Amino acid sequence: VALMGEYVLALRFLDLPLNLEQVLSVMIAARFAFLTPLPGGLGVLAAGQILAFQALGYSAADGASLALLIRGRDLLFGGLGLYLVSFYASDEIRKRIRK
Repeated sequence: VALMGEYVLALRFLDLPLNLEQVLSVMIAARFAFLTPLPGGLGVLAAGQILAFQALGYSAADGASLALLIRGRDLLFGGLGLYLVSFYASDEIRKRIRK
C-alpha cells in the first residue's frame, strides 16, 4: 500500500493523471525491471517505464521522467544513509580511541 501511495504521489508531482489500473500496470513494469538478472537494473527500469507509459498512450518522456525521479530518490536516500553511517561510525571510532 505504501509503495502504491509513493507511486501515486510521484505521478501527481509529475502531473500525470493515471487511474488505479494504470498505476498498477506501471508499478508491475517497475517490479519486473528489478527482477531481471542484470546488475543494478542497467537501464531496464527506465526502459520498462517508457514501454509501460507508451502502452498506456503517454509519451516516452513521461516514463523517463518517472524513472529518473525514482533513481533520484534512491540516490538521495542512499547518500543520506551513507552520510549518517559515516557520521556515527566516526563518532564510535573516536570513543574507542579515547579509551
